[in-house]
Amino acid sequence: MYQQSSKCDFYRGVELQTSIDQHAMKYARYLAITNRLLLWEIKNTGLNPQKYKNQKQ
Repeated sequence: MYQQSSKCDFYRGVELQTSIDQHAMKYARYLAITNRLLLWEIKNTGLNPQKYKNQKQ
């Protein structure tokens, strides 16, 4: 009886872990994309944010 309930809890924990992992993967992908965009923007502005600010206005 005890073993069966712990097995159920174990499977519930595994399900929770996989859903957490999926969210983490989505977040990591999102971070990677934004990071790439930021790097691209820095590269295009020649590492000079002040120049870029003046250019925008």
